[in-house]
Amino acid sequence: MNLTLTKTESITMGKRFYLKYRFCVLAVPIIVFFLTHSIAIASLNEQIAIDAKAISLANTVTSSPPGMMSIHYNPAGLSQLKGGKQFMITFAALRLEISGKFESDPDFEGFLGGKFNDDKLDGASGKTSDLRIRAPFIGEIDIPGGMIVSPIAFGFSYREENSRWTFANGFYAPYVGGFSHNDKDDPMVYGGKSLYIQHFIYLSPSCSYQFSDDFSAGLSIGIGQSAMGAELDIRAPSELVALTNEQGDTSGNLDIPVLSQLDAPAPWFGGGISPYDTIAKLKFKTRDDFSPSYNIGFLWEPIKWFSLGACYQSEVKAKMRGEYMDALGDSFQNAIDWLGLSPPTLVMSQITGLPAESKAYEKGYCSLEFIFPQRLQVGITVRPIKSLKLMTDMHWTEGSANKTLALDFDQDMQVFQFITQLGYSGGSRSMVVDLDMKNTLHFSYALEFQAREWLSLRCGYEARESSVQDDHFTLLAPFPDLDILGAGIGISLKNGLKVDLAGSYIYNKGFTVPNNTSKQLNSTTFTDIFYNPYAGLDYEQDIEIFELAMSLSMPTNVVGHSIDRFFEVSGEFMRNLNPF
Repeated sequence: MNLTLTKTESITMGKRFYLKYRFCVLAVPIIVFFLTHSIAIASLNEQIAIDAKAISLANTVTSSPPGMMSIHYNPAGLSQLKGGKQFMITFAALRLEISGKFESDPDFEGFLGGKFNDDKLDGASGKTSDLRIRAPFIGEIDIPGGMIVSPIAFGFSYREENSRWTFANGFYAPYVGGFSHNDKDDPMVYGGKSLYIQHFIYLSPSCSYQFSDDFSAGLSIGIGQSAMGAELDIRAPSELVALTNEQGDTSGNLDIPVLSQLDAPAPWFGGGISPYDTIAKLKFKTRDDFSPSYNIGFLWEPIKWFSLGACYQSEVKAKMRGEYMDALGDSFQNAIDWLGLSPPTLVMSQITGLPAESKAYEKGYCSLEFIFPQRLQVGITVRPIKSLKLMTDMHWTEGSANKTLALDFDQDMQVFQFITQLGYSGGSRSMVVDLDMKNTLHFSYALEFQAREWLSLRCGYEARESSVQDDHFTLLAPFPDLDILGAGIGISLKNGLKVDLAGSYIYNKGFTVPNNTSKQLNSTTFTDIFYNPYAGLDYEQDIEIFELAMSLSMPTNVVGHSIDRFFEVSGEFMRNLNPF
């Protein structure tokens, strides 16, 4: 018996299967949603603002790639672009607000049996005041009000008539994010007065090849720049720091002339350091001007009502270098200078490796390594009717590539020399933040309805997992799980111009970190000496991102005609203003 089916018979059988079981097929994305929504735990800042169509569909585009920005989402989708030369540009308006509030834990008595329990941050709240980015070729800039309006991507593509090859190139930012807390008395400055982390792709030479009518594959190479910078007010609320202040207070009455000066001058430790003192203010900026990457994907549409797409995005290993400056607090300087006041304290300084003379400022060169993690996206699209697409994407991210964030300095830093004696294990030339990020797996869902031949309606939802674990939550990476809602429209004109409009709302409200539950925020455990600036405090946070975007794509001849028409209209306008 011959079991081989012709192509026509295969298509006919597929249609019969669809008509009989279409409700089961359409139920798959819905079932997957309810089974997986409960495990959603945001892979930080990737794919926030790249393409308007992708924004409206909440990044659910692997099996239905968004035109030119298939370069990023699935290079195989470049085969769906029209032939000839095409141009695309995307503009976006984005506003970010992160607000936080701190409350004293009623079950925490304070340090040293309650002698220190008057944290000035109790009841304090703050929020981001500005956006901070490092603009290409310009440098660090703050955007007042937390809102930016800017071009975010553009690209070109080319395919010869009847060719199976499509070539493209583009500029975009797959990872971007940054903020500042510039308001007076904002308590969040100890978690990060300002921070930015981003990866811009300046060139992305890309190609796709259409092997058959129903299968394409593509590759893009990213040539980009990575950058990270931060400002951080440092404090170390702990039992051991409080003990220096206690000894400074109790030794104030032990000032015996001559003997005290030869032994241990009072007050000890120069009066000591309060657990709530600002001991230093650190600022650094780093970048890597060549951090390459690549994306590879395929797109398969065996029948008209079903397509499958997958895209692998490689990790980006960024080795960033830059400059830093560290301003030391008064009480910390006093404690260091005390070690140089007598022979016994000088011996103590030499034994412990502590300096005996303080510096008001320390500055020099620094470096850090960070991995923008590898990702895998797999998506399916089904068409229950000709005018409706239902899409589901699976997103996997190897967040565990970043276990620590280590900022290495070119000299011994007095703050880290001091806290090393209190149990800090990162050494005197490194600021080590234990991130212990994890791998994530989450899903997104979208639909697109072709209301008219020229008009598409879109919406999507992404339940984005966070690579940050709750017990390592830090304001240096203040992104918990995020819900992403998107909506938009697509307009196609007869001259080849396509306009995509999108809006997005990204949020997490009411996120809490109870006292002593995060090793990088508010741990009161004796051995967690760094970095816990909010020990003894409960933390509550809201995060909201509002975004509007517009993408324009068109044949390059339309661009030229539009420019000519602009100058023509401008000339007529000027002539009307000046009749002479």
